[in-house]
Parts: sequence; C-alpha cells; structure tokens
Amino acid sequence: MSPGVPPGAALMVRVWFDEGELRVRLTATDDLEGPARTLGVAGDVDGACDLVRTWLTAVAAAGRGA
Repeated sequence: MSPGVPPGAALMVRVWFDEGELRVRLTATDDLEGPARTLGVAGDVDGACDLVRTWLTAVAAAGRGA
C-alpha cells in the first residue's frame, strides 16, 4: 500500500429505469489503490441489498473496511 492511502473499500451504486423497471449496478473495490469491478446488476431493491450484503460480508471477513 502506498503512503497516504488508508486501507478501505468503496462501493458505487448506479440506478436507472429500463422500460419502467428499476435496475441497479454495483461496482466496488476492496483495495483503494486497485481497480473496481462490477459486483452485479439487480432488478429490484431486494436484489441490490443482497449484493451489498454479500460484498460487505466479504470485506469484513478480509478485514479491509476503513
């Protein structure tokens, strides 16, 4: 890790409507110096929450949370 870059993780949420249906794309990184990757696309709020929950569990297990 580079000096001045604290350990942590980041999550970006993008929301749009596709023919009236909600879509959510989650992009995340568990290394603030590394590339982000798409976690998935959900078609509803429950699906998005499941993706976030899975990612947060993995970040917590790896001890990478800020």
